Formats: sequence, structure tokens, C-alpha cells
Amino acid sequence: MWGSSGRDVRSVCLAGIVVVLRLVEGSWSQEEPEVEVEQGLLRGKYMKSEELKRSFAAFLGVPYAEPPVGPSRFKEANPAGPWLGVLNATNFGPSCLQYSHFTQNTKFEVYGSEDCLYLNVYTPNLPRGKSESGLLDVIFYIHGGAFMFLAGHPFGPEYLLDRQIVLVTFNYRLGPLGFLSTEDSIVPGNNGLKDQLLALKWVKRNIKKFGGNPNRISLAGTSAGGASVHYHVLSPRTKGLFTHGIIMSGAVLNPWPVTENALEKARRLSGELGCPTENTAEMVDCLRTRPADHIVGKSKLFIPWVYNPFTPFGPVVETPNPSAFIQKEPLDIILSKEASDVPLLFSYTADEGLYPGGEIIKNEKLLEELDSRWTELLPHLLDYNFTIPQTRQKEVADKIKSFYLGNNEAKRVRGKIIQMVGDRLFAVGIRESAKLHAELYQSPSYAYVFDFKGPERGFMDTHIHDGVSHGDDLAYLFKKDFPWGPIGSDKESKRVSHFMIDMWMNFITDSMDTTTWPDLKQSLPGFGYLEVKSGSASNLIKVETSDTEDFWRELGFQENVKERLHSEL
Repeated sequence: MWGSSGRDVRSVCLAGIVVVLRLVEGSWSQEEPEVEVEQGLLRGKYMKSEELKRSFAAFLGVPYAEPPVGPSRFKEANPAGPWLGVLNATNFGPSCLQYSHFTQNTKFEVYGSEDCLYLNVYTPNLPRGKSESGLLDVIFYIHGGAFMFLAGHPFGPEYLLDRQIVLVTFNYRLGPLGFLSTEDSIVPGNNGLKDQLLALKWVKRNIKKFGGNPNRISLAGTSAGGASVHYHVLSPRTKGLFTHGIIMSGAVLNPWPVTENALEKARRLSGELGCPTENTAEMVDCLRTRPADHIVGKSKLFIPWVYNPFTPFGPVVETPNPSAFIQKEPLDIILSKEASDVPLLFSYTADEGLYPGGEIIKNEKLLEELDSRWTELLPHLLDYNFTIPQTRQKEVADKIKSFYLGNNEAKRVRGKIIQMVGDRLFAVGIRESAKLHAELYQSPSYAYVFDFKGPERGFMDTHIHDGVSHGDDLAYLFKKDFPWGPIGSDKESKRVSHFMIDMWMNFITDSMDTTTWPDLKQSLPGFGYLEVKSGSASNLIKVETSDTEDFWRELGFQENVKERLHSEL
């Protein structure tokens, strides 16, 4: 049973008093929206959309799961139980505990709470009475952050709620608390993805109360959120819960969304905290007794250079078990046509590699270090430390340098560093994913590349390489509570925002104009995409054929993804 915990919960014991309480509170209904969900009554607040200043209801910090603390740490979460009285849903729930470099002082910091599984619902369409007519499409947005940091609440609803749409954002467990795996039945892994599934099921059951259509839920996400959407497309546990997927700047065929050597990492983490390292049951029992912030703080041990690799703890292919989220290699699921056959929209930005490459190219010391320790550092920067044998790492590093830098030092070709990082960590895997879905599934797949540079500083503003970074497109979809952005007040930035939101709305409502933007099937074996350089219809469809995918495929990473892709296509 949910207690107050800083929330306005009016607990009562007698049915008669409940009636009186509701009658008294009913006098506030014009000022404070209320909705009754399966656990009890919520009281939210009203907000205003960005341009139309349209009033919409916001219900914040709604618990969708019991807190995964104590003996429940490292376990799949349970649905939230009921509360008595009225739950104050006017404040965000705490962020999940995380080790993040996205803090105000830009230094690594551990913050957040284990009690963090809350969601936020924004709606312009609260039902009146019992009428169910006019239900709206729902966007279920999964935040990014490398499966290690961020939260749902910074992605503000004001831009999207200028339209008739219901938006849901939420938190899920991150880092070792969300993605530790012992590669057996003790902790199979993927608890963060299972949190997402639990939130999605809550939305499916309750969203009609907010004026949303439970049969028209579209998943959307960026970076780790985009890869998460792709995982939901592949997981048998998510089938039938959504109708469309928007996969931005992250897909399962990128190298970082699949964690290698998960058991080895779990053992090292356990040893660092003074726990057993052999018997996995004893190891996890001990880890449950350790302070959560100490566990999360040890993440730094797995990020040896700058903040790379940026996803030391993330999704795994689980050993077979009844609750497995995914237990086959992602590529196998795609190729065997076992994924959900739903419309998909893939995208990436023109200069994805500015994250994390921007931190390097603006720092002369880091550039010199990269040059002098190229063979040693590149496996961490490009996330192949566990997928190339040590005996081949110099050979592979030399080939990558020759392909991108030629005979130049890194500091002399900073733009090539950005291209190399962006290709390996983002663009190549997203293009491969999009083309496979287009080829093998009946539902349409579309793609765009975001290449608009507004006047405001971007996500990774280096003042050296002026590009469109990983994450920059989010500023045109969400009113974000981040150090970078928001979008500029100039007319073109606003037009781009309108264009991006129109694109999302047309996609999720099956209103795409295929005469001007054909699906990817029409451009195979090339990669046909919409180039978003402005906020007008002058954006062009381009078809790209590149040797970049062949180059990365032929390096022979033992990721199975690349290996099998080369042999089967």
C-alpha cells in the first residue's frame, strides 16, 4: 500500500468518509484535474502548450511499480499496489540512481534513488463522464542516456501538446541496478527493459482514463531509448502492446546496446564491494546488502577513458527462462521474421559522433593521448574491447586509422574522428537495421537524417567542429530541461520543430505521404532517407550506397551481429 512519502495521500478507513472526502475535493475539479486509475485516484495539474497556449492536464510521478529495493533489488519489478484517498500527482518522482556526467558541473556524479519507477502522463483530452469517443493516439517515450543515466521528466510536453496527442514519459532502472546480469537464473538481466514493459502494460490498462487510445500506442525513443524501442519490436513479451516504433539514434545492431562479458563485470563489481565472486547466488545476496549508491559509483571502473565505453551495463541476451525479455541474438530474431511487424521510423543525426567524440576533439591533451595510445584506447572509444581478440587489436586499430585518418594525426583531422565514431557507434547499425526491416517485413519502414543546425548551442558544442550532434534533434520535439538548447526563437528553428512534430504525427496516425517520402523498400539495396535540413517541404529524399558498412563488417568483430550479417546477406 502506498503511503504518503512526501505525497498528498489522504488515507481513510470508513466508506462513508470516503464519500464525504470525494465530495469536498470535487469542488476543486475545475482547477485540479483528477483521474481514477486501477490503483486509486490521482490529482494532477494543468499546464499550457508552447504556442497555442492550450490547457492540458499533467499527472506526474505516478507509481507504476513497487519500489525495487531491499530483497527486490536485481529482480523484475512488481506492479504498484493501491493507495487510499487521493495521490498528489503534481511533482515528478525521483530519477533512478545513476552515475552521470550530465550534471550542472559536467563532472561525474552519483544521484537519484532506487525508489524511482514513476511515470508522467500529459493529456489534452480528459474524458467527461463515461464517454469513450474521441480517444487520442498515445506516444510512449523512452528516454536515452546509454542505459546509464537521465530520466523521463526532462523531456517536456509543451511542443507535442500543441497537437491532439497523449504523451507518456517515465523512469526505468539504469546501470548495474537495471542491467546487472549473472548470465543464469539468479539475475538473468534486462530488468531495465522489463521496467519499460511494466510501464507500457500500465499504460495499456489505464490510458483510456486519460483520453488515450490503448489500441493506438506508439513507442518512441532516442539513443538508448531508440535501442529500447527496437528491443520491444523484437521481444515476444511486448507483442500486441503497441502499433508503431520510432527508433532515433540507436538500434540493436549498434555495438553498444548488447552487453558482452556480463558475468565477468558482475564478478568484478562484487569483488570491489567486498562480496563473493564465484557463487552467483551468494554474490547477489551480498550485493543486496551494499548501499545502492556504492554499487552505482563503481560504474567508473568500467569506463576507463573519458566516459567510454558509455554503456558498460546494458541489455543482454538472456539464458532461456520463463520471464526472458530476449533470449536470442537480435539479428537472429530479425532474420527469422519473429519481430513485431509494425511500421518503423529510423533516424540519426548528421554528426552523431560528436557524442562522445566532441569531448575528445576539443581537448588537445586527449587528442595527443589518443594518437599516442591509439591501439589501446580505440577499443574503448569504439566499443570493441570484448569483441576482438587481443592478438588482433593492433591490426584492427591500424585498419580503422587507415580508413578514416589515412596517415594523419588525430588532431589534424578532427572531423574524421567524429565521422569514425558516428559510423561505428550509430549510423552503420541504424542503416543496417532499417534496411533489414524494410526487406523482411510487410509493414513500411522509413528513415530520415537530421541535419539542421540552429542558432543555439547543441548537445556537444565544441566550438571546433560545428555539426549536428547526437541528441540535437530532441530540442525540436521536446521542451527540454537540459544545459543545452532549447531551440532558438528564430522562425526557421520553429519551422523545423513544426516539421518534426508533423512527421511524428503523420507517422503514428498512418498519414505518411508516400508519394513524396516512399518507404525504404523502394530504395533497397540502397538506403533511402529524408534529409531534414530545414523546416520546409524542400527537404530531399536521398539514396545512399556506401562502402562504410562493408568496411566495418569485414573487420570481423565477434559480435555475431556483424559476422552473421556478412554471411547471410
